[in-house]
Amino acid sequence: MTYFTDQNSTQGYKDVYSTLSLLKKKNNKYDIFAYDANYLKEFAPYLLELEKHLSRQSLEYYSSNDNRKLTEYNGHRYGMPFILIFTILFSNVSYLENYNKTIPKTWDELLETSKYIIEREREDNNNTIIGYNGLFPNNENTMCSIYQFLYSYRDEKDSGLPDFNSETASNAFDKLMQIKNEISTGKIMNNE
Repeated sequence: MTYFTDQNSTQGYKDVYSTLSLLKKKNNKYDIFAYDANYLKEFAPYLLELEKHLSRQSLEYYSSNDNRKLTEYNGHRYGMPFILIFTILFSNVSYLENYNKTIPKTWDELLETSKYIIEREREDNNNTIIGYNGLFPNNENTMCSIYQFLYSYRDEKDSGLPDFNSETASNAFDKLMQIKNEISTGKIMNNE
C-alpha cells in the first residue's frame, strides 16, 4: 500500500498529483486507489465508471445524497465509501481525575475545566500544558476542523451546518477565538 501523508511526502496533501501520475501511466501495479473526495474532479478521468462494473443493487446501497455528492462527477459514479471519520474530543482523564473534574460536555465547560487545570499545573511549574489544540495544520484539514467546530454549534442535534454568515457561526468563531486565546498555546491556528 502506498499512502501519501504530510509525514511521508514533501508536498503533503498537495502531493495528490504524485498519485495522479501513477494513474496516468495506466500501470496495473495497483488494484484500488483510495482518494480524498475533494480531488474527485482531478481523479475522475483515470477511474472506472462504477455503474459499468457494479450491480445496480451495490450502487444503490451506497446512494445516500451525501455519498452521491462525494462520489459522482459528470453523471458517473467513481467511488464507494471507504472509511468513516469520527469526530471526537479527547480528554486527558489523568488530569481530570487528579483535579476531580468531569469530562467537559460543552465548549464553555471545556474552557472552565481547562483554565482550572492549567492554573494548577502552572503552579507546579508545568508551563507546557495545553488546554485545547484542535487540528488546524497548514492544509485543508484546517477547513475540516472549522466545519466540525461550526457543526458543533448547530441549534438541534438533527440540524444541518449553520450558514457561515449566520449569528450562530459568528458565535461559534468567537468561541473558537476565546478558546485559542485562553487555553491554547496561542498558536492554535498553526497547530504548533
